[in-house]
Amino acid sequence: MPATYKDRAREVDLLLIQPPVMKPILEENRTIARYFDALDATGALLGDTPTEPNLGLLSIAANVRKNSPELRIAVLDLNVAERQIRSESCTPIGSEDIRRLLRQYDPAVIGISFMTTAYGIWGKRLCEVCRNEFEDAYVVLGGIHPTARFEEVMQECGESIDAIILGEGEKVIVELLEILGTDPRCALRHPNIFCAGNRPREVTRAHLSNLDLAQLPPPAFDLLPPEAMPVAVRFYTERGCSNSCSFCSVGEFFRGKLTSAVSVGVASVMTSISQTLREVDVSHVVIGNLSMFNSALADRAFARELGDLLNKEIGVSGWWCQTRGDLLDQETIRLLAESKCLQVAIGCEGGTDEQLRRIRKRETTDSIRRTLSNLREADIETECYWIIGLPGDSVTDASATQSKILEYLHDDLTTLTHITILVPYPNTPAARQPARHNIRIHHEQWDQYWMNCDRFGCGFPVYDTLDRNGKLAMTSSDIYKMWLETLGLVTEFYDSRRAKEDA
Repeated sequence: MPATYKDRAREVDLLLIQPPVMKPILEENRTIARYFDALDATGALLGDTPTEPNLGLLSIAANVRKNSPELRIAVLDLNVAERQIRSESCTPIGSEDIRRLLRQYDPAVIGISFMTTAYGIWGKRLCEVCRNEFEDAYVVLGGIHPTARFEEVMQECGESIDAIILGEGEKVIVELLEILGTDPRCALRHPNIFCAGNRPREVTRAHLSNLDLAQLPPPAFDLLPPEAMPVAVRFYTERGCSNSCSFCSVGEFFRGKLTSAVSVGVASVMTSISQTLREVDVSHVVIGNLSMFNSALADRAFARELGDLLNKEIGVSGWWCQTRGDLLDQETIRLLAESKCLQVAIGCEGGTDEQLRRIRKRETTDSIRRTLSNLREADIETECYWIIGLPGDSVTDASATQSKILEYLHDDLTTLTHITILVPYPNTPAARQPARHNIRIHHEQWDQYWMNCDRFGCGFPVYDTLDRNGKLAMTSSDIYKMWLETLGLVTEFYDSRRAKEDA
């Protein structure tokens, strides 16, 4: 029988790694720097911090601990490590830094979670570092990108990795550890583990239907290093999304047998939040649902309970959520205000109804504006998500989005702006059928797939937009120029308003 990981004397049984996500070289663009400085001076993006802990890894760690309490588990967050390295030396994290950090663990099993851009920068390189440091460790990858491109990732990483977990990992990694502790050859027969010898046609995607979300313990925030505290802890009352916007990768990650989001359960989430607030230094609570109040009755009940809990907590300022404009009526907004909701993020995306129709947003600019107005009247801050260069956009369309952003700012409907560009991530409808979704993708160099949503990761668009006849509408240069111009105009607004307030 092959040797199992339990046969090896190691400091840690399972090491879970969050790769770095910052650009290796930060080009200083004055327009970008001024915009994010102005944004920081205006207020905090409560649900969109640039180096948030990897909740998936912390949830996996907690579930492994619940099912196998004898195992020694550690989490290495290389985002936190990189922030510290950059603050001390003004240099990005390198392979030697990672080797030094890895050596303190000496793990038997290594799990790495990759999103697309992080895979592009660190995927093969990080796997090689892990393999070179620990030749006989079992290295398994997971996350959105390895699930979407498991054959390609396995081929690129070669002998540096042993397996890829497809879909959600909490249950699968518990089963994988059981297999590795008895007979590693059994991994070849697991439907959600892709490895050498397991033919692709035999691999099925993991679906939430085989995972009882209500039975999961709270994420293991205690495994984060002290320098990561305080944290804005994120919880979900449901996973997945019932909507189907053409540019969204998260909704597609859960799609398959499922046609809608899956409820975690109010009681379960409240138990997790209560326990976490007792054990972790928390600044505010983030509810991560893509469309809060999509399940109206359940989410209202949850908001009431969360408000009751937070009104008793000292030091926790309140909570944040994101949703669609058409899901918030005045009664729900009143409930939000009573429950210590500090800020609501709304996916506005574009400035016209035609743009929203093209991306399958299924709502109107009027419903969004009405909701923003009602939120501001209730004294709840608003964060608005915008995309410059939506599928099918012309310069005229992008200008309409730009004008709508400024309109909402001038009318005091927007507290904070979140202005990005489209990224055709590999598992989105737009990436799978680009021509149908009115874009043309230049390449699949994943390290250049930046959303441009924070100062640590901005880059050039990797696509052009096409009109309804398939002809060029906006080049990537046009999109980038319009994005920078929009940042500049918003910065001028913020600076001008602040100058008036100071006068």
